[in-house]
Amino acid sequence: DRLLMNTLAGVAYTTEVDGKPRGATCEWGTNRFAGDVTAPSAKRHFQVGAAGAIVAPAHGSLESTHVPTWNTFIDMRTELPMMRIKPIRGKWGNGNDLYICLVHPRTMGQLKKDTTFQQNLRDALQRGEKNPIFAGAESYVVDGILIISHRYAYTTLAATATNKWGTDGNVNGARILFLGAQAIGMVEMGSPKWVTKTFDYENRQGISMAIKFGYKKTLWPDQYSQNSLEDFGTVALDCAIPAGSTTYTI
Repeated sequence: DRLLMNTLAGVAYTTEVDGKPRGATCEWGTNRFAGDVTAPSAKRHFQVGAAGAIVAPAHGSLESTHVPTWNTFIDMRTELPMMRIKPIRGKWGNGNDLYICLVHPRTMGQLKKDTTFQQNLRDALQRGEKNPIFAGAESYVVDGILIISHRYAYTTLAATATNKWGTDGNVNGARILFLGAQAIGMVEMGSPKWVTKTFDYENRQGISMAIKFGYKKTLWPDQYSQNSLEDFGTVALDCAIPAGSTTYTI
């Protein structure tokens, strides 16, 4: 899951999904497909500004108050078709087309505090104990976007102070991913190899599983953007994680 999130977020495998270096003992950075990781393309990369507005990405200008709102997701939903991001066709819920949105739990928590989100959730769904407000739901459909909370969404929570975002490099940030159809490719070579072995006079058992595989985020020469090479089904939106959120480790 972490390699998949690195690939979609465009973050090198040498960096953990919480922003800290993976270290020399981790071999993920030497994978043959590690060099295929590409940063978000120029016309598929945005940032949350004041009052939840969508602005051009500039991590140095990010402030701790630049968090997404209900309107942020509505605005992104409006722009996704304009960027020719193909939705996942009619295979979810009531058969309507959907986009997938992956957010960090801290980002989801901030969205749940948005008054418009609360009002719409309260009015649009059933009253009572089964309402998602009380059930602790971790996914919601907002205007054709399935928003899913995922703990491996990329953040800078564990990055060193100067390597976070903001003017002084001390603002914790997160990357929201909007995904359409065919956002990523995966290849598997053969079947998994499963080996079981016992040790210590059959008192201890070891299990090993190995498979050759690889990930690659899909790109295409966008004819609507002067044929610049753009992410095909992925749009990145960077935002702040509000002050007061504590650091955690993977």
